[in-house]
Amino acid sequence: MSNNNEYKFFEMEKQQKKPFSKSFTEKIFEGRDDDEIFFRDFHRNDDVFSEKMELLVEISEWLEETTIKDFYDEIQKKIIGQEELQYVVTNVYNYLQNISRSAPVNNNMILSAPSGCGKTETYRVLKDYFAEKIPTLEVYIVDVSQITSTGFKGLDASSILNPFFQNKIEDAIGIVFLDEFDKKIMPIYDSNGMNVNKEVQGNMLTIIEGTAVEGKDPGNRQMKVHTENLMFLGIGSFDYFREDKVHTANPIGLGAQDLWNEKEENEDRFCRIEREDMIEAGAINEFIGRFPYIVNYHKLSDEAIASIIEMAVERVKNSFALNGLILTDEYRDVLFAQANSKFGCRLIDATLKNAVLKGYSKCNLEHPDRILSSLMILGDESVEPIWEEDDEEEEWVC
Repeated sequence: MSNNNEYKFFEMEKQQKKPFSKSFTEKIFEGRDDDEIFFRDFHRNDDVFSEKMELLVEISEWLEETTIKDFYDEIQKKIIGQEELQYVVTNVYNYLQNISRSAPVNNNMILSAPSGCGKTETYRVLKDYFAEKIPTLEVYIVDVSQITSTGFKGLDASSILNPFFQNKIEDAIGIVFLDEFDKKIMPIYDSNGMNVNKEVQGNMLTIIEGTAVEGKDPGNRQMKVHTENLMFLGIGSFDYFREDKVHTANPIGLGAQDLWNEKEENEDRFCRIEREDMIEAGAINEFIGRFPYIVNYHKLSDEAIASIIEMAVERVKNSFALNGLILTDEYRDVLFAQANSKFGCRLIDATLKNAVLKGYSKCNLEHPDRILSSLMILGDESVEPIWEEDDEEEEWVC
């Protein structure tokens, strides 16, 4: 074995002044013969080996400097009003602890959340957070609805690991968000009555349970990615499963349809999804069993929605370089109604930006000689300008 790599490793450890657990190296190479380890990790992939060491040092440093409470406090500033966010954050922290101490990794989680409740935002916030705190940690999202069974046009299950194949990383460490996860565990039947998603689940199961997945690097060379040290987080709205669940309690009799519509609109979109609901609706037991944790995001409180609106106001105000952005009570009611619709809070930013853009454009084009300071948005989405150094006693609506 080349002493050069050993020297680099111990020099890195010395410079960081932090002990590094050799047991991690032993664990990730467990079950592979000495020749494979020697040639792959010390001769062919010297840079990859060094990057792995760098990642482990970054994780170790972050854990020493950050408590679960510190981590949670940062994340919950941007994911508002979801009590079960604490379980997501704690699980991610525990995953990194397990990586650091060479413990077995079994932190896969399913996050069920109707549209606009914060599931995709959870991914964005965690990705941005770790991009700053642990830059070499892979945190990415894959749309698994594009994965198809053999013989169908689409992506192969191994595409979940594309970032590792592209970067020639064989011992994968990172957090992989499986977007539209619910779309691959609901039954989809072909013309012969076969559930084609069962094969997809089987192919994904092989990856998620921890194995060596074959693929090709950018140079078209064959390689394997070992997945036993990855954390998979399946996210989706799970609307189909809620529908299937609540239809079993569909009311009958006079006025039943009105009761059903009201119930569906207000409660059913947010009812909890459990493991049993997924299996009863058609998911493979063994596949769902690889996700020990299930978290549900709930309907946001008025207080949480108000906070989200204020954050959106601040973002939009800054994007248009305004001194102020004022919302009337009537316009706030419009945003609240959107937040409680099937689209959730995801449209608040877009609705606000659309109203501001129209008003901002009209004010500046019709009054190029004046400097716009602030805008007030009225209930009908019209906009009233507030000018800098306004010498005229003129009030008008854009």
